[in-house]
Amino acid sequence: MIERIPPNDPALEAAILGAMLQDDGAAATAAANLTPEDFYLQVHQLVFRAALRCLNRGIRPDVHVVGDELNRQGKLFEVGSATLVQLVDSVPTAANIAFHVRLVREKAERRRIIRAATEIAEVGYRDQEPLDEYRAKAEAALFGAMQAGQGGDILTPGQLAATLDDETPPFCFEAGPSLFDKPRPILAE
Repeated sequence: MIERIPPNDPALEAAILGAMLQDDGAAATAAANLTPEDFYLQVHQLVFRAALRCLNRGIRPDVHVVGDELNRQGKLFEVGSATLVQLVDSVPTAANIAFHVRLVREKAERRRIIRAATEIAEVGYRDQEPLDEYRAKAEAALFGAMQAGQGGDILTPGQLAATLDDETPPFCFEAGPSLFDKPRPILAE
């Protein structure tokens, strides 16, 4: 059997992370529209998760802050300080963040659908369940994979602020004004 590599684009992932480490708006856009699992590379998942934790604490994610967060989690050695610097150095502008986020989300959804289809095929080849049960499980698996990827349009910081209610916990960056009128925590600790 030929091993295939699922859809992914490490350069786009790096562009998103580099933009997050440079620009408040890019950080907010990525945080509002992606999950760590949307990143294909494990190292990118770790950096994104660390950036989200910083945002949750109201701290703007930059190379030093995210590096410190990774160190606190015992993951800095796995990621590497040089990787954080390379992420920032590889991004000349954060202007295309929404486009990059959309592409990474699409690749993540394709991977989820491929994973569900592979599981459906494996169970089907075993031929151990009644057809009605198999069909129901297959539909549920495929529907679940497609639903997980339906985030809708990419939200900008302003659009995100408009969706939040008055009971949303406070959230702002330590330095400078808040990006949101009505902020929310990004990632549960």
